[in-house]
Amino acid sequence: MAVKTTPPSLSGVLRRKALYEAFGKLPPGHALWCVAPAGSGKTLGAAGFIQETGAPCLWLSLDEADADPATLFRYLAEAASGLQQPPLNLPTFALDRIAGLPAFARLFFRALYSIDHEDWWFVLDNHHFLPEASPAHTVLRIAMEELPEAGRILVTSRCDPPPEYAALRLNERLRVLPPGALLLSPQESMALARLCHPELPEELGREAHRLAHGWAAGVVLTLRHMASGGTTEAGVPTESGQLVFDYLFSEVWRDLAPAVQTFLVRIACLPHLSEAVARDVGGLPEAGEILEDFVRRQQFVIRAQASEPCYELHALFKAFLNEQGRRSLTPAQRNDLFLEAAAWYRACGRQEDAAALLRRAEAWDDLGILVLHHAPVLLAEGRAGTLLQWIGVLPEPARQAPWIGYWQAMARLFLDPERSLPEFAEVADRFRETGEKDGEALAVAGVMDAILFGMLGARALDPWLPRLEELLEARPAFRSPEAGARVLATFFRSLMMRKPEHPRIREYAAALLREVATAGDLNLRVLAEVDVAFHHMFRGDLDGAFALLEQVDARCRAGGVAPMGQVTLRRAQAWYALLTLDQALGRKVIGEGLALGREHGVPVWDTQFHSTALALALCAGNSAGTRHHLEALEALPDPAKKVNQAYNHCTFAWHALEQREPERAARHLAIARQGADEHGVPFLEAQGELVAAQVQAALGEPELAERAVERAEEIAEAMDSDLLRFSCRLRRAVLAHQGGTDPFPQLREALFLGRRRGFAFCYWWRREEMASLAALALEADIEPDYVRRLIRAGDLPALGSLAPGTPWPWRVEIQVLGHFEVRIDGQPLKFSGKAQRRPLELLMALVAHGGRQVPESVLADCLWPDAEGDHAHRSFVTTLQRLRKLLGAREFLVLSDGRLSLEAGRISVDLWRLEEAAAELQCCLRKDDLTAAEKWFERLVAFYQGPLLANEPDIAWATAPRLRTRARFQQVVAELGNAFLKRGLPERAARCLHRGLDVEPGAELLCQGAIAAYRRLGDEASVRALQQRCPRLMARHPETARGAESAPRLPKDACCEPS
Repeated sequence: MAVKTTPPSLSGVLRRKALYEAFGKLPPGHALWCVAPAGSGKTLGAAGFIQETGAPCLWLSLDEADADPATLFRYLAEAASGLQQPPLNLPTFALDRIAGLPAFARLFFRALYSIDHEDWWFVLDNHHFLPEASPAHTVLRIAMEELPEAGRILVTSRCDPPPEYAALRLNERLRVLPPGALLLSPQESMALARLCHPELPEELGREAHRLAHGWAAGVVLTLRHMASGGTTEAGVPTESGQLVFDYLFSEVWRDLAPAVQTFLVRIACLPHLSEAVARDVGGLPEAGEILEDFVRRQQFVIRAQASEPCYELHALFKAFLNEQGRRSLTPAQRNDLFLEAAAWYRACGRQEDAAALLRRAEAWDDLGILVLHHAPVLLAEGRAGTLLQWIGVLPEPARQAPWIGYWQAMARLFLDPERSLPEFAEVADRFRETGEKDGEALAVAGVMDAILFGMLGARALDPWLPRLEELLEARPAFRSPEAGARVLATFFRSLMMRKPEHPRIREYAAALLREVATAGDLNLRVLAEVDVAFHHMFRGDLDGAFALLEQVDARCRAGGVAPMGQVTLRRAQAWYALLTLDQALGRKVIGEGLALGREHGVPVWDTQFHSTALALALCAGNSAGTRHHLEALEALPDPAKKVNQAYNHCTFAWHALEQREPERAARHLAIARQGADEHGVPFLEAQGELVAAQVQAALGEPELAERAVERAEEIAEAMDSDLLRFSCRLRRAVLAHQGGTDPFPQLREALFLGRRRGFAFCYWWRREEMASLAALALEADIEPDYVRRLIRAGDLPALGSLAPGTPWPWRVEIQVLGHFEVRIDGQPLKFSGKAQRRPLELLMALVAHGGRQVPESVLADCLWPDAEGDHAHRSFVTTLQRLRKLLGAREFLVLSDGRLSLEAGRISVDLWRLEEAAAELQCCLRKDDLTAAEKWFERLVAFYQGPLLANEPDIAWATAPRLRTRARFQQVVAELGNAFLKRGLPERAARCLHRGLDVEPGAELLCQGAIAAYRRLGDEASVRALQQRCPRLMARHPETARGAESAPRLPKDACCEPS
């Protein structure tokens, strides 16, 4: 109604300069609480101030209905629409936002306060009508906290600020104007006398002020008494209600015509007063003229500044008129009046006003009918509090009606799920007694919703699942397709959480998709389709999940989907991103989900978003992201953390294992297992067992780890979940590999399943373990294409030495042996011109000097030998930046304490592989294991494609590293040949030494050893060929030419250790 959202008209109203000045002293961005008794002129004073200043104003007259936040937000939006054109895009409150009411309120007021005005006011009139326990106080406190510098808030009330506003008072964002400020001054009382009764002598205005002590209502009534010829000796009205009533009777009421008295008594019952309802219910065609006369004479009637005439009776006058009605009308007549007015309001769509009148008439049957007709609409608008108010006044017999009880429980569901549960259960039994299967099904579904929404533990669903399934099998005739679809959606969600092994769960999923497609409720359809997508992901059907999520995403983009549906979609997409290790998709949808939660006040999935983001960060080895999301989870309020206790602590245990802290992981595991057991969700229990297997293995308890995997496998088989099977098989492969047994059967089965389903993530993915399994699979040629996709998706680092030819998908491959080449993601880096030459020379120098912890000064001496120190440093920094850009990632080159290194896990350097093979070969020789040494020799020769930077002969600084590398290669090959000769294996010695000569044709050390080997074999033709090949060797070592068979003497300084 306009009277709620527009200030009263002020024609002929006293101008209160001192009060306006008190209001005007309020600093910008602050609130002022104006407290005074009834009749003090608070409303007119506020309205007069707004008119005096001409400031833009949001005006809201509060009443009991505004105790429901949804009603309050609706009227606030209506008030804003009269101030701002075009209207602001304000968020709409719904029941799914009740849990995040403070967040929604902040969002709402930030949008509301974006009004395009400077120095505006927000007036909240009659705050005292709000009940003390109403959540509306939280909303209005936030309105004050979010107030920008451009605005100020003025509150009028008969009471001091409730405790909710204490912090605002302490920091003086809220100031209180004491009651004395509202008292009229003697001059104002005299001005009021001149304004209302110019015929009175001026001194009577001062006398009226003295007698009424400046109380505005008392001054008005005293002046009225004086104007009618009364004396001032006794009976002066004060703030006492009875005296005011007596004055009103003697000075106003008795002078009115009987028809007007009847008219006023009839309209006094009306919650909101327009000219039309005053005329129709009041019974007088001239209703508007009568009310305007009261306004003109300032006799306790206020007119709102609106296009349609709307009026408000002063509280004191209204109470007086109601008392007259109780005296002049019989109870039956009063009830008839209330029913007539209620019918008028119902016809005009003012159901709240109708409900208030039906309550006064004690027309419980009619109020019950109103509840049943309008409960769905009220809940759709988020006005559960209003619905509970209507039902709460019904007598107990009326509330026992099953459908009334059902709507009461539905209204309570989002506000207090735990309390709604027994209400639903009782109603379900009442419906069973009456044989109403549709009502029983709805009530049982309500029980299950209360369990799920309240996170009361899925085990509590056990007695209700078979009952609802039996009801659904009976195919009850629901009152709407939407009701049937909603029941089926609740049943499926409960089944998916608690009984995912149900033999008909896929049948129910298909039925649900058919039902919601024709039910006509877009938001129900979105949420149901997301549930089915989750079911697909639980089972490992990523293709089915993707197809559904794409459909839901298209619906959301088309518009009309509530924020809860949009946020829930992002939650499902985030999990899909985790299962496919799509980091880009994960960042996108998690960011959107968190933003939507903040923007619309529905942060219900924030925990899941941060948990999933934490998992993605752990999979990627992103320490900064891991730290950020751990801190975000810790900062969430306790109830939010408890909701997801089991999953969160599984993730925390995973993080502890990555940090090599198994004891801390075990503590988190205990909490996770307890939470999973309490919730009774099989998928969550399997996740707990899989993390338990890792923790037990880390603690040195392989048998306990095996038993944990067995329990997870039992759940996987019961659920028919390929995702869990994949995770269990990989875990068994890790345990087998760690225990020294054959991991390949389990690994082969897991990777086959993963490739077929498209998995890139398992519970719980650990980078080192997955990298080791990936290396094993590639070397054994098990699903190589799929494994390379896994490595890229997880950005897995290579660990240890890989066999030559192992198709590891390096991010960057650097070849310096034989010729220089750089490949990025398998593609050669193409470069030309001087601009790219210098960064690549820096890369060459870095690799040639070992690639790890190379001092900046060494690199500067190679590239800028003649430069001064500062110039060389600046050149180094610039060139390093250009090199990072060329390679495509900053983290590939790590500069720390003046030393530069290549990131070994993602970059392959053939020189490193060569040194690894050389070191392993020498280790085998020390153990006298020639078989293993020969295998490492094959790797060594495969890596050594020629001298270091052979195609860069003009680079002076490369000479020394090149000679060291050649000497290292020759030394190791010669050591192997020497070992074969000592063991009496000249044929194997000759073969390895000859292969060394194939890549180092002029290597005298190798040639000398090969000649010795061939002589032992009696192969003089090969001896002569080698003598001709190495004439310099023959000249320096004539004993070789004479036929000596001794092994070559190895130089002591042949070394190629990385600097």
